[in-house]
Amino acid sequence: MALVKCKECGKEISDTAKVCVNCGAKTEKAKMKSKRVKLYTSILIVIAIILTIIITFMIKSTEKNKPKIIDGSNMNNDELYELFNDEGYSIRITKFSDNLSTTYVVLENKTEGITIQRIYNNYVGNLMTFDDDSVNSEMADLLYPDENKTEEEKQQYKAYQSWLSHYNITKTQLSEMLDNYYDENLDKIEIIDTSKLL
Repeated sequence: MALVKCKECGKEISDTAKVCVNCGAKTEKAKMKSKRVKLYTSILIVIAIILTIIITFMIKSTEKNKPKIIDGSNMNNDELYELFNDEGYSIRITKFSDNLSTTYVVLENKTEGITIQRIYNNYVGNLMTFDDDSVNSEMADLLYPDENKTEEEKQQYKAYQSWLSHYNITKTQLSEMLDNYYDENLDKIEIIDTSKLL
């Protein structure tokens, strides 16, 4: 054991002592240890804060990217209109000027490239089609799936089934919603002038 001088009172003390036995002042060794403890504590606090920020960001990022769960299974027509409106869909009734005997109720999301048409015609009755631009350029027959003969039509029909699953609604709910819109909005039919389309 070596002896060192106390920096405060100048008397000799053991180099392993934490405080001077004469004046009670902390030794340099004790001061250094105290500084290291404070430094390590500060570093741990900074690391904890950074980790908290990173974890919080990751949780929020995961929540943003998590697909929104939609359950339309128990929604009535008005609730479905509101749901589709909130999802960026528009709904309208149209006729073409060169064929006024056919009426279309169109549920469309131009951003997503999705179009669903309920078609009313005196000759063929009702039809319903689905078109998702991201799949291909065909339209699937929704009421008579067996009529989808080409591979493209079958892909569209599969995309339609995924679309129904996303909203957790049935084909019957969708048909009833479009029929109801048709019945309640016959005074809002938009006539499309086919001569201006070309």
